Amino acid sequence: MTYWQFRDSATVALKDGYLHSSAGLEQNLIDTRLIDAKGEIVGESPWRGISSSIAYRLTREWQTADGELHHGQATALLECDATPSRIELPLMSRALQVCHETVNWQDGNVTHGTLWRAPEDGRLWAVETQPWPGAPVFDWQVARPW
Repeated sequence: MTYWQFRDSATVALKDGYLHSSAGLEQNLIDTRLIDAKGEIVGESPWRGISSSIAYRLTREWQTADGELHHGQATALLECDATPSRIELPLMSRALQVCHETVNWQDGNVTHGTLWRAPEDGRLWAVETQPWPGAPVFDWQVARPW
């Protein structure tokens, strides 16, 4: 888990590069769980695999600006382009696979995200996602390798 704190003390937590939770924002993601077909929390992040089409389940809890707590379950499908594309990052450009995430929530809503992963190991270099229906879009990019 990595934590990124903003100047105003708001914090975002990423687990293997994927939005896990936030605090100090107007609306906050409390928790994220990725679940396999057997109903168990996944050991390896789905985007780390080599498959170009990956299905998984997602459970999230969030708090909206009015203070209401919400809980949602969804099925997700991650579909990745076979051929990497050259992507401009803040301090470099890099060949990355573009993956489109479609999240079908139990209540009938659908959210979408885009994940840019390294073709050799599935590491996420950039993400743009709407973590729950009606949520603001979260996006980030890795500036350069550590």
